[in-house]
This record gives sequence, structure tokens and C-alpha cells, in this order.
Amino acid sequence: MNELLIGYVRSVRGLDVEVELSRDVGQMKFSVGGRTYRVGQIGSYVTIPVLFERLVGIVSEVRMQPIEEIIEGKPVLSDKKVMQLQLVGCISEGEFDRGLKDYPLIGDEVHLARSEDIDIIFAGQKTERAIKIGNFAQTKDTPIWIDVNKMLSRHSAIVGNTGSGKSTTVATLIKTFLGKYEHPHIILFDIHGEYGQIKDKKIKHIRGEELKVPHWLLNFSQWKDLLSIGPTASKQSDNLKTAITELREKNNKDFDKAKLSVDTPIYFPMDELLAHESITKDASLSEKLEVLIKDIRCDNIFKSGYDSTEEIGKFAESIIDKHYSCTILDLSKIVPDMLSSVVEILSRLFYEFAYWNLEKDYPIVLIYEEGHRYLSGEYGNYTSRRRVENIAKEGRKYGVGIILVSQRPSEISETIFSQCNNFIIHRLTTDKDREFIKNLLPENLQGLTNLLPSLGQGEALIAGDAAVLPARAKIDMLEKLPSIDCDFHSKWTDGPETGFNVKSILENWIHQKFEWRKK
Repeated sequence: MNELLIGYVRSVRGLDVEVELSRDVGQMKFSVGGRTYRVGQIGSYVTIPVLFERLVGIVSEVRMQPIEEIIEGKPVLSDKKVMQLQLVGCISEGEFDRGLKDYPLIGDEVHLARSEDIDIIFAGQKTERAIKIGNFAQTKDTPIWIDVNKMLSRHSAIVGNTGSGKSTTVATLIKTFLGKYEHPHIILFDIHGEYGQIKDKKIKHIRGEELKVPHWLLNFSQWKDLLSIGPTASKQSDNLKTAITELREKNNKDFDKAKLSVDTPIYFPMDELLAHESITKDASLSEKLEVLIKDIRCDNIFKSGYDSTEEIGKFAESIIDKHYSCTILDLSKIVPDMLSSVVEILSRLFYEFAYWNLEKDYPIVLIYEEGHRYLSGEYGNYTSRRRVENIAKEGRKYGVGIILVSQRPSEISETIFSQCNNFIIHRLTTDKDREFIKNLLPENLQGLTNLLPSLGQGEALIAGDAAVLPARAKIDMLEKLPSIDCDFHSKWTDGPETGFNVKSILENWIHQKFEWRKK
């Protein structure tokens, strides 16, 4: 008898296989050759010998068979254990193939995958274009490699609850890319300012107060959103459109009028917009525009300092800086009402840059942290959501990859997620989010979502085109980020820092200034 025999095939339906575990496997673990094997671990691998190959399956469920038979009208409880598998490929002549030539038959033996089998399965991953992201949880010493081309050109998503390890995974990926390549081009949208701790000479940090975005890059839909011009306010909409279009033309006399529209990204001064007759004749529109411009929280847009169309080059080069391989954009100081517009403008810049770079020699990956904040179905997120949806659908043609990061994936546009072919899924406990992710995975992997609530910190299910097979992995920790959660215990134990003053805090709020307390 094979020492790793654990059961027999009981039913086969497509790629789903049900296995009845042998009664000899009583404790669900045993030792062979000095190694302890645990039977039925969700996400672990098994093999089924057939003819000249071994089919490979991944465990998605283990359960007790509730009732064995009815005797004299009474149910007799069973002690049989049943395991559910998804077939994922086969091992033939010492090599792993994701395809299947044969299917198991009822009664075929099922074995735990040997360490040699695991090595064969993952051996093909280590190529010139692969990076190591962690180790296989079943053996702990088998590295997991992912194909960079497939990960970035076919888009990826990193999801998981707060504290599950998403941000550390993102930081590890960035450090890995920077370590492997001489000329990577990475843009990270840092919504909470938590990546400011990453230190590397190849990384450029643009702090919240340093990020200036030209107002004339706002498109018409964004102007209407900022001024709360709804679909029924057609007169205000027409007046605003007339003013912006005329001012773009007036301040750019050399621009081809045949190509000019209200959304053309060319300069016009804000004071002229306020004074335009189409604005001044509409008291309500004039008042809303004046309030918006005077809001000092919006100074990074309406007082950006980019006062000519030619300065778009200066703006672009401040972010797409050839002296750095990664730019981290701290958006934590951007007022929530402006976040969607700022993300859209920046995303549009990167996409258009890649589109018009005819040589296609500057591929960029955009990492959207906290994607649910500005890519959800809410009306206020329309422009950023639509822009990123377009990049998700078309970006790979022009060298723009996406890594989407979120703790609430079910709130993000399904159009964007459906374009992601790779997933790093940390612990997810809510039914809604698990169901959403389940529907995005291939049918033969959907059962693996059962393990998501039990993943430990730093553990993840890796699945998609970039990985040879789905795997439960312990992600490497090249860069551990400090938690952004408030430490109630310490603060309540030690009290406020020196110089705590209620009045100065309220002045920050009233004057919308980020002034640190003097110690």
C-alpha cells in the first residue's frame, strides 16, 4: 500500500471530484520519511494516478458524510469523511501540464501530493521574467514565482480585510520590482499616506501638499460635479460650457479651432472664468464657482501655478520623473470631493502618455490603493471609474498595467475587476465580498473561496495567469508597513503629546491648514 494513499474517487463531475477518505486516515495526519503530512488542508494538493500520468487536484472542501444508511426507519450516522477536489492539471514524464488528457474513474486511488510532486508543479515558474512572491503554505519551503509580464499586462487585484497584509504585499511587490529591474515605471496612488515609510533611492515621494494639478485639465463632467450642476440644470450647464470653451480658445490662439472642445486640455485663467459674461449673468452659478475657488482645500488645483498650456510638460515630468523608477502620490490631503477628479486627471495623464508614446518603450503600472474610495458605482466617482474602466480594457495595448487594491472588492466597478486576470486574495470574511471574488474566478477554482476567512496575516490565495497554479502562500515581507490604525491603548495610557491645544486644532480645521503642533 502506498504510504500517501488517503482515499478513493467516489464521483466525478467535470473538473469536480469527490473523494471518500480511507478509514485508515483517522487523525487526518501522518508522518512519512520524517515529514508530517496533514490530510485535507484547504488549498493543498493531491494526485490521482491514471495510466501513464498523475492527475493533480486542489482541495476545496472536507466534510463528514452526515448519514450512511437508514436501518429500521432510523438514520445511522456515518464516520466517513468526504473531500472535494478541483482538477487543475497533470504530471507526465516528470513535467506538469495545466491540461487534462484523462479523467479519473470511480474507485481510483487518491494520494497526498509528495514534496517531489510539489517541486515539479512549481518548477516551471522560475523563469527570467518571474519574481518570487512567497512560499507555498503546504510545504513552506517551495517558492512561489509569478510571471511579471502576465501579472502586469493582464492586470491584477490584491484584496483582503483590514490588517490581512494587503499593504505589506504591495510594498513587497514594489521593492521586488525595484530590486529586479533597472528601469521599472511604477505609480502608486497612496490614499492614506501610509507608504511614506518606504525608503529607496529609486522612489520619489510626492507629499500631499506638494501635489499640484492644473485646473485646466478638469473635464466638463468634473466641473459640473464640483459645482453640483445636475442633469436638469441645463441652463447653468450651457453657460459654463460656453465660458470654458471660449476661454480655452481665447488663451490659445495658435491652437487648431477644428480640434478644440470644452474638454481640450489647454490653459485658461480662473479669474477670467469668474468674470466671463456667461458666468456673471447667472447669479447662482457665479456664487457656486466663487465659493469653490475660495475653498483653500482646493488650492492644489485652482492655485497650482501651472499658468500656460506649455507647462503641462513640467507637470507631467514632476510625476513621470525619469530619474526615479517609482512615484508614490500621497493623496491623503486631497479633499474627498476632489479625490475622484484628481485620480481621473492623473490616470488620464499616464494613459495618454503611453498612448502617444509610439515606440511603446515606457510601460507603466498603476497601483490603485483603496480602490473602493473612487472606483465604486457612486455617482460622485463617475469620472475616475470611467477612466480606469477604459484603462483596464485598453491599457494593455499601450503598456499600461493595473494593480487594484481594496478591502471592499464588491463595491468596485465589476467592469474593472473583470479585466483582472490575476488575484492575490488575503483574508476575506464578509459573504458579499467572497461571493463577488468567487464569481470572478474560473469555475474550477471557485471552491477555494471557502478558505479565505481562515487565512492568517500575510497569507494569501494566489490565482491567475501569472501563476502556474492557484496556491495558498505565505507572502514574503520585504517591507513591513506600520499600521495606520490609531493605538488607543498607548494614547489612552500616555495621554496627548506636549503642546496639545484644542484651539490650535480648531484653527487647522477652520483655516484648512495642515500645521503640526510645536513641541
